Amino acid sequence: MEQEGRAQHLSGRQAGQLARRLAAKELLITRRWPTLAAAAVAEEAVEAFDAPVQVAADGEVFRLPDP
Repeated sequence: MEQEGRAQHLSGRQAGQLARRLAAKELLITRRWPTLAAAAVAEEAVEAFDAPVQVAADGEVFRLPDP
């Protein structure tokens, strides 16, 4: 969170808040500050979003459902 507001990426908390405002059903975090643990970013997002949150790993493939 020390980079929040200064970095080009959202913090986990900011991503979670945005997902909540947009009424998203779940959140997939695809990028994070390299010095932050994926679990810490996910924890911040879950606290702000209170819905399913996943953090993508290198090489992982996700498929979106058909509309």
